[in-house]
Amino acid sequence: MPKSKSKKKKTLVVFDTNIFRGKWWLGNDVHWAEYKKCVEMLELETFLPDAVFFEITDRVICLYLSMIEDIEKNIRKIRDKANQLNSEFMTSSVHNVQPDKKLSKVISSCDGIQREWTSRPVAEDVVSESLLSLLGSYKRVKTEVSHELLLSRLFSRKKPFKEKDTDKGYRDALIWNCVLELARKNSKATIVFVTENRKDFSSDEDENLLDESFLNDLDSEGIDRNRIKYIRSLTLFNQGYFVAKAIPVDKWLEDFEKSNEESFDEYLTFDISPIQQLLLDEIEYVLDFSEFHGTDYGDIDFTYFGELENLSVTAVKKFDKNLEIVIVRFSVEFALNFSSEVQPAYWYTEDNSEFWIEMHLNDHYVLMEGSGFLDATVRMLYNSESGKIEKYSIDEASFRSI
Repeated sequence: MPKSKSKKKKTLVVFDTNIFRGKWWLGNDVHWAEYKKCVEMLELETFLPDAVFFEITDRVICLYLSMIEDIEKNIRKIRDKANQLNSEFMTSSVHNVQPDKKLSKVISSCDGIQREWTSRPVAEDVVSESLLSLLGSYKRVKTEVSHELLLSRLFSRKKPFKEKDTDKGYRDALIWNCVLELARKNSKATIVFVTENRKDFSSDEDENLLDESFLNDLDSEGIDRNRIKYIRSLTLFNQGYFVAKAIPVDKWLEDFEKSNEESFDEYLTFDISPIQQLLLDEIEYVLDFSEFHGTDYGDIDFTYFGELENLSVTAVKKFDKNLEIVIVRFSVEFALNFSSEVQPAYWYTEDNSEFWIEMHLNDHYVLMEGSGFLDATVRMLYNSESGKIEKYSIDEASFRSI
């Protein structure tokens, strides 16, 4: 009798909310392009716990509504200014220029823009479609855990319930139970849990390892510890699972200069606005303003952004056909400001210890001004045929004082 083919062991990947950083729905992140490639090559299955899906949806909707509010504020300003100008010109001796018709078009156009945007609601199905586009496919995991079990964990102060006199950690406990549930229902599969929440999931002795309380859960469920892989970022996941052929950097730079008739540093500084936006997103993430004073904060803007310094291509890898992953390291001097109305603040971000940012804070207003150097590693997806950089991602960024 012919031997039956052994089934390939499945690998199930579970993501936490914090992996979906920045404006992930734009599809510009190289890390997600790499992950999607991993899914295709290795036949991975992606899972999102319900708690993660609802939190992602809530964040997108809140950002959308905040942008709508900003649009409405600006349109009101334009309309008021147009009406004022219209009125003042019509009552002056130069009214024969007849600005009223042009200004009425401006006002009408503003009203049209406002109606168009406010009629486009962002709902769960829209976010779901964006996730499908990003991930290729995914499944949601409903949490089936008793309140008694969660309360037992809370009162015994097991991670993620570790802080005294608080129930903070409930959401993380639901996510962990989704990991357990997948492991129970897929007894032969490897479960990869990807989260940047080191505080609540990592061991206090080694942040690369799950805390012992979670490993004990696996033991009590009869789940082999080796079946659960704990990975602290999407970057680290891709480093472990995405295999790409390395291209010699010197040879790549030589070929680049031949085809583009300019050096790579000249090419990159030609249009750095996407990189600036990535760095702004990274600053927001590192400082974690949502933890600082709620989710409603204003924009952070660079008031100065110098030329890229110490620019070097550190690695080049083949991605697909004409696409190559180019990893670049650089430093840049910057200054920024940020202001917003806030609720009374009670917590200071740990990054204040670096003293590169100054805060002026009272019960209802915060003003931040800062300057320094930013050292960053950027990962780019370069199309050698079109000569364009198609996607950008931040691998790492750190800040230092001048």
